[in-house]
Amino acid sequence: RMASFSVGDCRPAGEHDVKVFRDLIDNDASWRKVFSKKETTVSIKDSEGSPIHMVKVKTHVDGVSAEAFYDTLMDPDYRRAWDKYMIEGYDLCLVSPNTDIGYYLVRSFPPFKHRDSVTLRSWFQFNDEYIILNHSVFHAACPPKKEYVRAISYLSGYLVRKTGPKSCTFAFVTQSDPRGKFPSWAVNRIGQIIAPKTVSKLIKAARAYPEWKEKNSPAVKPWLFPEQNKLAPLNASDISNTPDISIGAMDEEEGKEVTDDSP
Repeated sequence: RMASFSVGDCRPAGEHDVKVFRDLIDNDASWRKVFSKKETTVSIKDSEGSPIHMVKVKTHVDGVSAEAFYDTLMDPDYRRAWDKYMIEGYDLCLVSPNTDIGYYLVRSFPPFKHRDSVTLRSWFQFNDEYIILNHSVFHAACPPKKEYVRAISYLSGYLVRKTGPKSCTFAFVTQSDPRGKFPSWAVNRIGQIIAPKTVSKLIKAARAYPEWKEKNSPAVKPWLFPEQNKLAPLNASDISNTPDISIGAMDEEEGKEVTDDSP
């Protein structure tokens, strides 16, 4: 199964979405392993209706609790401190107590324009497991800007599973299209290379999180304590079910369609 929701769907993830996502993580049958080093594996899966592969990464992490890893993924102030690629990120509104919509602007390298995205994110805490799911939506407060290229997330999901008091497994699945000048063969190739590096950076950030958090509003964790969340509720009229961009890949300079022919 692919993701259980579509780009533009504006609803909190539910039990069925979690089940479908957990199966994507735990069932390796239809995935092809493309990288394996120490505790980390990267696999890819062809996707129905899109030339962009799904990429899955699994790793085991020693010396970091599942709780600290989850907080690292969820804490927006900490992300500003460790993620040098993020230029800007802010939440737009609250869809439900465990679902929000946010805007992210990520650095690219010349001659490419920076990428931005608007995503709906739901988060869940179970006994020994944490799950975060997000995908792109279209919100009136953040229309596409001509100086950036609007990236599309078909699905990005994270799973953190407790294996001990100071150890966990971490896995993520992503199917994202940066659009612009990147044909899908390049996106697929780059995705496989970037995935393990992303995991290494996250693990490093998670190791440093408890000490950082002690000095930075240690009691403030709205992802754990919904009553701390001061976001405005969703205004349904801000949401469009139809894309505010052309989903096809466009050349950033010329505005011409990019072909998927591999060189």
